[in-house]
Amino acid sequence: MRVVEARRFKDYFGRDEDEFDYSPGMDWDRFFYKNRRRFNRQWAVLLLLAAFALLGFWMREGWVLFFSTLVALAGLYYRTRAIAHGLYVARKLPARAREHHPVEIEYEVRNASEFSASHLRLTDFFTGSRRPLVHAGIGEGLAPLSVLVVKRRMPCDAGMGVHRFGPLTLALADPLGLFEFTVAEENPALLEVLPEYLAIDGFRVLESVDSSAVGMNESVHAGQSANFLGLREYVPGDPVKRINWRLSTRHQELVVNVFENMVHTDLTVCLDMDEENHIGRAGDNTWETCKDAVVSILHELHPRTHRMQLFSQAARLPYGRGTSHLLSLVQATASLAPVKRETGARPLLESVLPLVPYGSSLVYVVPIYRNRPELLARLLSIYQEQAVRCVVVLVEAKDYVQWLPAGLPFQAVMEKNREAVKVREEILRQCGVLGIPAYVVKRGQTISRALGKPVVN
Repeated sequence: MRVVEARRFKDYFGRDEDEFDYSPGMDWDRFFYKNRRRFNRQWAVLLLLAAFALLGFWMREGWVLFFSTLVALAGLYYRTRAIAHGLYVARKLPARAREHHPVEIEYEVRNASEFSASHLRLTDFFTGSRRPLVHAGIGEGLAPLSVLVVKRRMPCDAGMGVHRFGPLTLALADPLGLFEFTVAEENPALLEVLPEYLAIDGFRVLESVDSSAVGMNESVHAGQSANFLGLREYVPGDPVKRINWRLSTRHQELVVNVFENMVHTDLTVCLDMDEENHIGRAGDNTWETCKDAVVSILHELHPRTHRMQLFSQAARLPYGRGTSHLLSLVQATASLAPVKRETGARPLLESVLPLVPYGSSLVYVVPIYRNRPELLARLLSIYQEQAVRCVVVLVEAKDYVQWLPAGLPFQAVMEKNREAVKVREEILRQCGVLGIPAYVVKRGQTISRALGKPVVN
């Protein structure tokens, strides 16, 4: 929806809301503005008109100047208005972007009027960046019946998922800066920010003890099957028995045979998004760290598992296989957000217990802040009784407390952080007793380093 609005008369003589920030004590910005606003362009024109009107009481030339100035101002106003109604602005952007990488936005400004446009200011809003405002000044002006393309790059550093653009506004003024109009395009645009895959070489999940998907080409342990997949160049470390000597002699370089992997591990990934334990703000929070860890785990374990499924409070994707299923799991993970647990609702591990097959493998990703270690240990022991091979990934939530939550004094926050440390140590102790591998992810630590070596093995 396109809307063209003129700036109201009183707005020329009042302060803008974003002109300065409120601060305790003497407000120097407001003091400065009260003095400055008496000498802007609009006040100068009003004083000039008043002077011409007073001059008209003594000589005829004063009224001539007064009405001539009014006619000139009216012509300037309607000329600027005609330009505003002939201006169109559109936004072009890709359907997807990569997290922590910039996205290129293309703005197309079209002047369909018969006048040259100047003093153009383009403003957009992007929720996927920590600095969401996009500003672009067009100083060279825009000729009549012409098109101008403006490109801007915005970082996607406010987290993965679907983010919104808009509203898109184009402000213009006459050459003297007396009259201002705004052309607003209120149709929002959506951009899906996909997570960035970070390789984790040291992360391991225990193979399933049993699987209903076992067939003639699957085995308990990962290895090479008899199904021929293709050829590739020799890499130091490849077994000599896999070298294809016949083709190597023909091509005068070593070529090895590649076979399909044969695995039967059934993997379940549980991502706990209970908002009680999630802390942080856009781009710097526990839920983005948890989702980054899950995405890396899914990519890393996909070639080494037979089937994978994902469970969270707001997402349940059953078993599947293949690259398309992996993409579905990643997209579902990217769209997750913290969920408020309803009164009497069961914990995530307890609610998905009937959906995890006997003898399969489980990866549980959870932030640590106000958890109940004894409940978590009891649920993990129940899974072990069903021969489920468990791995726990803990995210330190206390590291994301960089400011005081509303209504909590400094001492209360510090006490909660100390309790979070005790909760983490108790969970790690329980994992050691149960023989469950546990990883700990801290703020500022890369996923590859955090998941490269378990704290409890």
